[in-house]
Amino acid sequence: MKNIFSKFLISFLFCLIAVNSGNSENKDDIYKKIDLFSEVLDKINKEYVEDVNQSDAMDAAINGVLQSLDPYSAYMTPSYMKVYKQKRAVNLEDWVSKLAWKQE
Repeated sequence: MKNIFSKFLISFLFCLIAVNSGNSENKDDIYKKIDLFSEVLDKINKEYVEDVNQSDAMDAAINGVLQSLDPYSAYMTPSYMKVYKQKRAVNLEDWVSKLAWKQE
């Protein structure tokens, strides 16, 4: 449960930073927000009750930004993408074999 909360918190903070950066007239603000995000990650890493996997936290933050753009955007981690490609290849092979079987 705490792992879900930490991912939600990181995603929320990253989305907040990303959304507000577009409204900023001063481009230096984005660097301040990146520094703030870095501080939040550091604080979570040092003071959170459980250990937080930094890689998973960053993946969740990236996904949160994409989800804030529209409901159809999502981030696929490299490991998920590998599994996705394998499943897609298997499904394609199955489809091709069924098509070949029907033609015989």
